[in-house]
Amino acid sequence: ALLGAGLWLCLCSILGSPVSTTHSIIGSLIGVSLATNPQSLNGMKIFMVVMSWFASPACSGILAAGLYLIVRTVILRSNSPVERGLKFFPLLLFFTVLIVALYTTFKNPQRDLKAWRTDNPGPAVGVAFAAAFVLAAGVYAASIKSLKKSIDEISDEPEANKPAAVVTGEPTKDENEQAPT
Repeated sequence: ALLGAGLWLCLCSILGSPVSTTHSIIGSLIGVSLATNPQSLNGMKIFMVVMSWFASPACSGILAAGLYLIVRTVILRSNSPVERGLKFFPLLLFFTVLIVALYTTFKNPQRDLKAWRTDNPGPAVGVAFAAAFVLAAGVYAASIKSLKKSIDEISDEPEANKPAAVVTGEPTKDENEQAPT
């Protein structure tokens, strides 16, 4: 099964075709099962895997669109988006790190951790939240001064130094005077 998936992946890579490793391995496992013992296939499990291929991008897209609408409404369209963005930066950072911490806690294959989180799901969530809080606070403390400095440097640029053609799409007065006639 792995040889078939590997050859398929190599062929697609050589041809420059987009290919999914997961789809290739599932397909090769199904193919080997069909060739050796068709009764070993569980149709419901295969159906669930195929449905996840459709549901996962759809759910991710809906979630991403919803989060973007919240950020756009609350931060980007406010009267002072930079200030509002700086206020929400720690919260956004925490949620980003929390996703990684929860994934690491619940998908880590280490036996001891797996047994502990199975027996203690509540404390496992608590540890993930605590780890996310500590890591987000560390990243915030390490990056906020640099972030504010970069924002101040960009904000301090006088409007005259910014190219108007980029903003309006029309040439500036100086560009019109310098144009060859």
